[in-house]
Amino acid sequence: MHRMQELLLFSARSKEERNQLEACYNTTGLAQDRDQPDTSSGITDLCTERDQLQKEIDQRRKDMNQLERGKGQLLRDRDQSEKTEDKNQLKECYNAPNKDRDMLRDRVSVLTNEKVALGKWLSELGVDLDKRAWIGLTDSVTEGTWKRVDGTPLTTPRYWRSGESNGGGVENCLVVPYSSSGQGEWWDYG
Repeated sequence: MHRMQELLLFSARSKEERNQLEACYNTTGLAQDRDQPDTSSGITDLCTERDQLQKEIDQRRKDMNQLERGKGQLLRDRDQSEKTEDKNQLKECYNAPNKDRDMLRDRVSVLTNEKVALGKWLSELGVDLDKRAWIGLTDSVTEGTWKRVDGTPLTTPRYWRSGESNGGGVENCLVVPYSSSGQGEWWDYG
């Protein structure tokens, strides 16, 4: 009996345990190794394989660490990019009312200039700005039913001067003063 087998069997506490150990010893190949004249080459092969596996494990760990560092950098870059985008969006939101205000101011300025230019042009033509202008609406077909020149009905008659429309069939033209603000200044005229 081989020395290792003897030690295993000696350390067993019961007959049943000894039988199990002996069966395990015989099926694992330990008995065959015992019969081999020189097991040092097998051990050398196992050590070489172990060393090779350890090198592969070390390389995989290095690769994994490098990937983790790269992942960390990518996450930092993404976060920085998102912060920059958020900052730009906030600037746009903050500046939007200013842009709208500036556009409105420019538009009011243009309209004011156009109104002044129109008034000047009408004065040059000899038009009295305190007089009135027909705006293309009439109730000549049916009294009280105001229509545009093209026949489309007036659907929102909300700018009448107080007491108007009062023509009673005689006044069929809707007029406004040249200097009208547009609110409450319509009246019918003959």
